[in-house]
Amino acid sequence: MSSSPLRGATLAVVAGLMAALASAAGKIATDGTVVAALLKHIKPVILSITSTDIIFGYTIDEATQTVFRVVAFAMIFVFNAIMMNAFVKAMNFASSVTAVVINTASNFFCTAVLGMLIFGEPLPLLWWAGAALILAGVATIAISGSNDTTQASRAAPDSPAMPNESSMSTFTKRKAD
Repeated sequence: MSSSPLRGATLAVVAGLMAALASAAGKIATDGTVVAALLKHIKPVILSITSTDIIFGYTIDEATQTVFRVVAFAMIFVFNAIMMNAFVKAMNFASSVTAVVINTASNFFCTAVLGMLIFGEPLPLLWWAGAALILAGVATIAISGSNDTTQASRAAPDSPAMPNESSMSTFTKRKAD
């Protein structure tokens, strides 16, 4: 099963991306500046459909901002549910150390890129230098983790699958009686 560690790493990257999307959705839900900027592009389309500036007693600006922010808030939970599912599966296919490190690194990168694309946050050259060092560390850990996994799969277990009576604690023996 040589594809299992690769599948675990892929799921860890997906989990990191979903965590970054959940963070972006949280920022959109709590900060109206992104929705206000988006509204400049959407308002003409809405006005061409409705032909009125008032919807249910609210202006189009207020109604659209409320809808976008509520949807963004709901997406926090959707992205986190997908993230948790992918992360748990990643730990099943790869070592937990590999899954955690790759998940954290991909979350870091995806959050930075989403911040740049959605919120206009700058990524200076020093950030990219640090990111390169993080990638080198992730690659080192991933390679080390895959070597540990293949060595562990070759080794035979020394202990039996079921505990024998000598390995049971006194408490467990008394409870069993």
